[in-house]
Amino acid sequence: MIGIYEIINLLDGKATAYVGSSNNILKRWRQHRYTLSKNTHRNQHLQRAWSKYGAEAFTFSLIEELDNENGLLIREQYWLDRYLETPNSCYNIARNASAPMLGQSFSDEHKRKIGEGNKGKKRTAELRQRQSKARKGKRLPVLGRPGVGNNRRGHKTSPLAKLRIGNANARSYPAFIHRETGDIIPSGTNLTRLCRERGLHQGRMAQVKNGKAQHHKGWKLAEPLEQGSCAQLKLWDLHNDHLSPTKEDARYIGD
Repeated sequence: MIGIYEIINLLDGKATAYVGSSNNILKRWRQHRYTLSKNTHRNQHLQRAWSKYGAEAFTFSLIEELDNENGLLIREQYWLDRYLETPNSCYNIARNASAPMLGQSFSDEHKRKIGEGNKGKKRTAELRQRQSKARKGKRLPVLGRPGVGNNRRGHKTSPLAKLRIGNANARSYPAFIHRETGDIIPSGTNLTRLCRERGLHQGRMAQVKNGKAQHHKGWKLAEPLEQGSCAQLKLWDLHNDHLSPTKEDARYIGD
């Protein structure tokens, strides 16, 4: 049976009512009676009246039957508005049948009681299965994505940790030579740091490294020297930020 029902208090002198709707009226009435008898009904106004006057003081009746669920909430809202027209004649806390929690707020004490009431509760296998089905096909939030909470927000990374992260993400690179000055950057293990300290674009230098670009700001891949030849390389001094070729910087290629 589908329709709108009412629970009326016959002994309070005002015939205060609770209005609801369901696609299974008898089942809903059993649910109300069970939670009220256990003093766990979600509507505290109805629960207090039930505890005060007793179950015999209340009647449950169908006030409008419908053929299907279409328009069920619309008709519930109609009856709810009729009862709300008279002050203190309705147990319903929600004023909107489609959004019961609309405009509702909880005090800190009420929130605390809800939290304590949920402590230690275990989800049944049936509940876990329903929740799993409800989540299927939904994308889980990614930490760091705009609009999504990040559990590392406010976390400070130590300099040592930053160094370790940087080393782990470091990209090695081959030797580069400047096509105009002939200066050479020896091969290394951290392309990111090299580009940051030299004011070079890491993406462009990576393209040069991978052979996708000829040069970046004059820097290109060092061409292999002929076997048996001797060449003096001008080494890059990363700390002093200048080229410092010396006699000891000579490199011999081959035997």
